[in-house]
Amino acid sequence: MITVITTFYQGNAYMPKLIQMLEANAKRLLAEVGKRVEYLLINDSPWDPIRLPETGVEDLTIRILDNAENQGIHKSRIRGIREAKGELLTILDQDDEIAEDFLVSQYRALGSRDVVICNGYKELPEHTKSIYKDRLKMSLINRMKIYLKAANQIVSPGQALLRKSAIPQAWLDYPMASNGADDLYLWLLYLTRGTKFVINPQKLYTHKQVGDNLSNSLEAMCRSDEEMCGILREHSLLPEKAIRKRERMCAFLAENGYRNRPTLKAILKYPDILFWKAFAYFC
Repeated sequence: MITVITTFYQGNAYMPKLIQMLEANAKRLLAEVGKRVEYLLINDSPWDPIRLPETGVEDLTIRILDNAENQGIHKSRIRGIREAKGELLTILDQDDEIAEDFLVSQYRALGSRDVVICNGYKELPEHTKSIYKDRLKMSLINRMKIYLKAANQIVSPGQALLRKSAIPQAWLDYPMASNGADDLYLWLLYLTRGTKFVINPQKLYTHKQVGDNLSNSLEAMCRSDEEMCGILREHSLLPEKAIRKRERMCAFLAENGYRNRPTLKAILKYPDILFWKAFAYFC
């Protein structure tokens, strides 16, 4: 079984599309690889009950878990993982979109490994573009220094299929309160223990980077990064040198006023950060 987890927050407008996508995936997964799909919705806005559209797909099991109070995205995802019946997991945001062969393709690409990352699209306010322009660009998902000194190379956990038994225990034991950096936290824990992500070049996933999406706010993301670095340091989850690299990247963004174009002062003070950001961008 594969479990798909979504943290719900006042998202009833997204439910018809999500269920439609999961129905299509459930049909194909059972027909082509003999696996069933469980869809686990964690309601993090318990004052707003989830309204499900009617579904006639017997191969899709849907379960709803209501948090007693708002917990935030990381704690809600952890609850979903712990409650999941599937041996493999995908974590989708409520506004994500996936192709109807998403689960089949990811399952086949994963094989006996622990994590597979697919390609896809970023939907921006002005246009839609590929997450990775080519396989070389996609190969950066396995280079830890890029995450520390440039940017998170995986747009969203919705790109991933994860083996439940291999999810780093520290990510489950030490949750973040703020939203934003919990997925970076997860990838860093995988990489620091030597896990290599399988690359699936198929474009199967669409990330909506529009509206109030948190990934549009560098300042909010940096605040979340700071919390992540504190957890990593408190529990000795990453070497101190690695944590300082990420903190230096956040300091660069703060000193630059969270703008895309670096000031002369930032260029002179953080040449290493600019090098790795340029490398990741132009690679």
